[in-house]
Amino acid sequence: MDIADYYADKENCFRDIKIAREAMGSKSTTEEQWEQLDKGLGLMYIYCPEDIQYIVEAQMNESARRKFLLGMI
Repeated sequence: MDIADYYADKENCFRDIKIAREAMGSKSTTEEQWEQLDKGLGLMYIYCPEDIQYIVEAQMNESARRKFLLGMI
């Protein structure tokens, strides 16, 4: 299954958003892991169904804010 097919399924998107939120809430998440999280959210935004793009975009924005507050940016 390629990335486009994977993220075309809303359930896969919601599952991965949950995983991303758990990582964003953990103090042990490294900068490298955070970079991968951001890449994953970016790919998800490109390929997810249009009606949930706003949710993915919100997660991307939250990730940027949290990275700023943690001093990673």
